[in-house]
This record gives sequence, structure tokens and C-alpha cells, in this order.
Amino acid sequence: MTATATGFDEKIHRFSRMLNRADCILIGAGSGLSVDAGLDYFDKALFAKRYPAMLQYGYTISAQLMVFSTSAPELYWGYYLAHAKNMRFGEPYKTVYSRLLDIVGAQQDYFVITTNVDALFVRNGFSDNRIYTPQGDYALMQCRRPCRDDTWPSGPIIDRLLPTVDPLTQKLPKALVPVCPNCGGPVFFNLRGGNWFVDAPYTAQRRRYQTWIERNQKRRILLIEIGTGFNTPVWIRWPFEELTLQNPNANLVRINLEESDIPENIRKRSLGFSNRAIDVVSAVWNHLKIKEVW
Repeated sequence: MTATATGFDEKIHRFSRMLNRADCILIGAGSGLSVDAGLDYFDKALFAKRYPAMLQYGYTISAQLMVFSTSAPELYWGYYLAHAKNMRFGEPYKTVYSRLLDIVGAQQDYFVITTNVDALFVRNGFSDNRIYTPQGDYALMQCRRPCRDDTWPSGPIIDRLLPTVDPLTQKLPKALVPVCPNCGGPVFFNLRGGNWFVDAPYTAQRRRYQTWIERNQKRRILLIEIGTGFNTPVWIRWPFEELTLQNPNANLVRINLEESDIPENIRKRSLGFSNRAIDVVSAVWNHLKIKEVW
């Protein structure tokens, strides 16, 4: 066994002990977890396979299209209808999520905060009442102005419009570009991207999350942070560090391929894994001898 493997195994043992002693578990997940679920915004091969017509416009990865442009609505809607279908309504089962649920399943007192907008936690068995998704959800649409604090389901719109997209140009017919049913203005998916974002669908989630934090902030809490870097650290990375610092009974596990460093003031009660989430989750899943039920 190599020194590297030994060090990894030792950390898995320690991670397992943290799980066994925890009174409650808080999971924070970002785009790094989506990558291990097959939703990689930087995967050129996957982009070319799913959206071949977009290559003629110079696009090679989904990350280039994260900001919606109203200057070419036919093209952007042609892409986003397919993208949302893949992200939000595609095959739900992902091994990394099922094993993560198995790990926390024995500990009923858990909560999840995720900046991902694919609903894969709920779609893989996590309780809808124990999840906060502050960045939004592809399952909803809203007015871009917005004229009202309203959202509506995107699924029926995707199913109706996606078959009309030209596969050679990836464009939606101009006459079919979605508009707000209230004011007739431009619309988009309910994703946090500016001051136009409608936050109302997440008010109850936020309150449940805040209540859970207040109730558990002094208990033996294990914070498991997966794939959250410095794009939006205010939601998960920095709050998790602060919760760990303020509670001497807390432990933090940070899983991040490129940014797994732990601040010095909480390092003794924390673990940093520079590994893929699926590798760490599977290793601790196997260590705890949890039988796969899927």
C-alpha cells in the first residue's frame, strides 16, 4: 500500500468516526458534486454530443452559456430548453447521491444546502423538507423584469417547445420564444443571476434551514462540504467554516479537488479531501459497510 493510499484510508477512518459520533449532519454541495453526477459544465465531449449545432457558433462548453443573452433569444432558448431538460428532467439516479443518502440515512437529523439547481438531492431520495436551494431551480420559470413575484412550472413548456427546435441551428422559432403571461415581457428559468431573481419559492426553505441551524449550532454537528469553491462562497464555504469555528463540538469535512484547504483555526477538527466526491463518498460508504439498496 502506498503512502498516499494509506493517508487517504486514514482520513476515511476519521471521517467514519466523525459520522458515528455526530448528533446531526449538515451537507453543503456545489458544482463539484454535479460533476460527479455527470453534469459537468466544462466537459467538451459531452457538450458536443448533446448540442452539436452549437459548435458552429463557437461554443464548446456549457460554462460559456451560463449567462442568458436577450440579443439572440431564438438561439439561447433553443439551447436552454435542451439544457434544462438534461439538467433537471433527465435520468435522476446517481450513485454518489444514493451513497451519500445511505451515509446520512442512519442519522435522521440532517439538512442540505446546495447551490446546484438540478434537484438531484430530492430526485435521489433526500427529503424535500430538509433542503435549501438558494440559487433556484430549473423546474420553474419567471418574468425577467420581474413584473410580479410569480413563478410557474417549466416542464410543460420544455416538453411543448423542445420538439420545435431546429437540430441544425439549435434555434427555436422566433414566434415561440416564451414571454411572461402577465406582462408579455422576456422570461427565463428561476435561477439567481441578478436583481430580477424571484426568491419567493425559497422563503419556506430558508426559514427551515435557519431554524435547523439555530437548533443544532451547539450540538455535535458534522458539516460535509462537497465541491464548493470561491465562485459563491457566501452560501456554503464561509458559513460552514464559521459554524465550525463557533462550535467546539463541530467537525468539518471538505471534499474539493482543487480547493480543499482548511483554515488553521479549525484544522484540528476538520478534514480536507483533494479527491473526487464519488471516491470519498464510496470509500466511507464501504467502510461503514452500508449495503446498496438501489
